[in-house]
Amino acid sequence: MTFIKQHTKARIQQRVVTRLWFAVTICIATGVYAGSDTKGVKINNVELQKTALQQKQAASTIESVDINEIVRILALSDDIEFGEYLAGECTACHLPVAASDSVVPVIHGVDPTYLVQALLEYRAGIRSNVSMAQVAKGLDDEEVAALVKFLTTYEK
Repeated sequence: MTFIKQHTKARIQQRVVTRLWFAVTICIATGVYAGSDTKGVKINNVELQKTALQQKQAASTIESVDINEIVRILALSDDIEFGEYLAGECTACHLPVAASDSVVPVIHGVDPTYLVQALLEYRAGIRSNVSMAQVAKGLDDEEVAALVKFLTTYEK
């Protein structure tokens, strides 16, 4: 492992732990997690989680990110090991195989361009989800590339 990769992993280790704690807290507080049967949670009449269909419909009606940006990000990293490290946070909510009535999508083995697009849309505020917006904003482009590389090579 190169010095830069060691430094990068050490630098983000604390960030990952903090974000993982945040993600787990949100999941517990809202009751939305992989395997939950929640179709939407309201706290003070504010919907925190939409169904997967509603999210997909909303994303399709709003301007998306440029495909050239997606391709550029995908080319930044092939570091599957680093991606696996980063994916530790994702597994708090996303399981390799979700329960039939879960609102949390499966992200393991999904098309890489879709995952990059989704993360960039959460980062830009095109898609709305409190947990995912925080996670996406905390990842730089190289981290997104490594994470997506790991998740898309995952064998079920």
